[in-house]
Amino acid sequence: MEEIKVRKMPRSTMIYISILVIAGIIGFFIVMSGKETKVEKILAEVGYPKVANVTVFGEHEFMNKDTHIKGKQYSIEFTDLNTGKTCRGFVFRDYKRNNMKDLECK
Repeated sequence: MEEIKVRKMPRSTMIYISILVIAGIIGFFIVMSGKETKVEKILAEVGYPKVANVTVFGEHEFMNKDTHIKGKQYSIEFTDLNTGKTCRGFVFRDYKRNNMKDLECK
């Protein structure tokens, strides 16, 4: 059988690919920390000033059917430091800065 020769990838191409991968990972962590910071501010406004271990599972756009105002819905989980309970649910913030919550704490 004949051997097929494969050309080696140039070193500069490997460097460019590595830089793009590292930049992508750094960008991902910056976006995730930004979401967590936004959710912590919303939680402070709806009555949970001391929270820890905030995890944002998803961020979705929604429209309030009553007021026809668009906003964002965050699926979250966090620990309330005042009660020591773990809470999970949704927080909503529309573009007029009205906040709503749908949380269950155990």
